[in-house]
Amino acid sequence: MFSLVHDMTFTLTGIVYFSESDSGHLCFRLVVFKFTMETHGLFGDAFECLLPINVIDASAMRQIPDNQEVFVHPSTNQSICVDILEYVNADSVEHAARMHFEEIGSANETTEMSVDSVRIIPPPYADLHCSAVAYLTGRQVVRKFNQNVDDAIRIHLALYRYEAHQADVLVLVNDPVADNYETQLNGTTRNGSVLIGGPSPPESWTSTAINAILSSLRLKNPEIFNS
Repeated sequence: MFSLVHDMTFTLTGIVYFSESDSGHLCFRLVVFKFTMETHGLFGDAFECLLPINVIDASAMRQIPDNQEVFVHPSTNQSICVDILEYVNADSVEHAARMHFEEIGSANETTEMSVDSVRIIPPPYADLHCSAVAYLTGRQVVRKFNQNVDDAIRIHLALYRYEAHQADVLVLVNDPVADNYETQLNGTTRNGSVLIGGPSPPESWTSTAINAILSSLRLKNPEIFNS
């Protein structure tokens, strides 16, 4: 279930829940995970968002446009992008989310794209400035740079609409399918090398972590839209 996060700093450690077994007896099941998140200021603290503590700010490695913040996983090809964009004219928030998804595909010159689901998140919102929120999951296939190999990327997109400011903000998590699979099964790192002995590479961001990222954006200073 997708819901907007109110607690802005926490550690995900585990869930205990009860279910009925095949024999009809009540039993408990433990789902264990551990993922520490912390609040990051974005765009000069105009926004804040929960991010995993192990993210790497991509601006330390390459130039990033002023309307974008990019963070990457330390050992996989997963990445997080937050974009401030112009408000698109659409007949619904679902249509707007699909338009942004298609625009991303066009910019990346995808060879295939498909939308798995779009969910409208009902108010009230933790971000009081926000007029609508939608959550889209989809898949795009892109050509690797300078290679004749295609990459399938699972895209998790949260659209935050600020109608009063005529702005849309996207929180986007790119989750390469093959890279994520190989990292978990083979212990490969981002550059494809295999770790033998020593500490294991950081785990891929789980769906729980991804949902926490997508649901946590808050606008702190509306003046960002006037800059």
